[in-house]
Amino acid sequence: RWRQAFGRQDGRAWVELDYRVLGREPVTVGAGRFDTVRIQARGFVDDGSGRTTLERDLWVAPELMVAVRLHLQDRSHGVVFSRYRTEWLELATLARAPRG
Repeated sequence: RWRQAFGRQDGRAWVELDYRVLGREPVTVGAGRFDTVRIQARGFVDDGSGRTTLERDLWVAPELMVAVRLHLQDRSHGVVFSRYRTEWLELATLARAPRG
């Protein structure tokens, strides 16, 4: 578990997200099959006029160090007003970055 908290540079909003690893999960997307680590984030953004609840689910492929599937949902006053889902459709090349 870990927490991310930050404010916008203009000081108009504050964001807090609590993350936790749910475990390993195989995922098949357009780009292929990946053994992923599923991460869940829950939190809020407060812009001074009210809070928006943030829900984030990420399926991260450790060998790529990127989320191959991502689900985002935002709620205000219990009503979903934004929902976004994306996943990788194609993987053209894969190269590991040098370490060190």
